[in-house]
Amino acid sequence: MTWEDKLPAPLRALGKPVVEIRGAETAWPVARAAELVEWLHQQRHAILGGDFYARKSDRFEPTYDNWHCELKQGEEWSDYVDRSCRQALNGLKKGTPDMWIVIVASPKVTAEQKARLAGEV
Repeated sequence: MTWEDKLPAPLRALGKPVVEIRGAETAWPVARAAELVEWLHQQRHAILGGDFYARKSDRFEPTYDNWHCELKQGEEWSDYVDRSCRQALNGLKKGTPDMWIVIVASPKVTAEQKARLAGEV
């Protein structure tokens, strides 16, 4: 089960698959993405980053605008969650209300983050 599966139904209904295949990334309207960030923050999920998309002729096209937030060495998870959600809200300002955003979030430290902090990446 993913964090998207746990979303309240009204918020989950806002998401659209980037491509029509099972397991595809979900895009959220930038105009409503702050609600998603707030829910993730309340659930204590860190937001690792986001990628912007434009919706054209009923399909999504990447804009190649994005942001990311790295876990710092020695940073407590709760501090990272707070910082990453603040950064996500600031990152959303790069987009326009008609754009869409794919948000990458996690409820815990990822294997990639552990490897990076250990100097393995």
